[in-house]
Amino acid sequence: MSSRVWFYVPEGTKKIAIYSTGVIPIKIMDPGGNEARAEGNEEGKNLFLVDVPSGDDGECWSFQGFKGWEGLRILNCPSVFAWSEEGMMVPKELRPKP
Repeated sequence: MSSRVWFYVPEGTKKIAIYSTGVIPIKIMDPGGNEARAEGNEEGKNLFLVDVPSGDDGECWSFQGFKGWEGLRILNCPSVFAWSEEGMMVPKELRPKP
């Protein structure tokens, strides 16, 4: 199973679309480290959605527990992953405005 992996959710994103052929449900964590509900993940669906509450967009999210033969794909966020939130490379154009 995978360790915790970070990814960036751009501003304006209302739902995260994930394609995973993993053999067990994964855990998706919001920017605060709380587990987010992933519609379809627990039911074993390959394509599932995660609601992004207002204010949690433009932030780094994470997942852990992925186990599968094919890679996990986040369909509507940049395909860039990091082992820590501090190590996440976010393009200047996508960074939240101060």
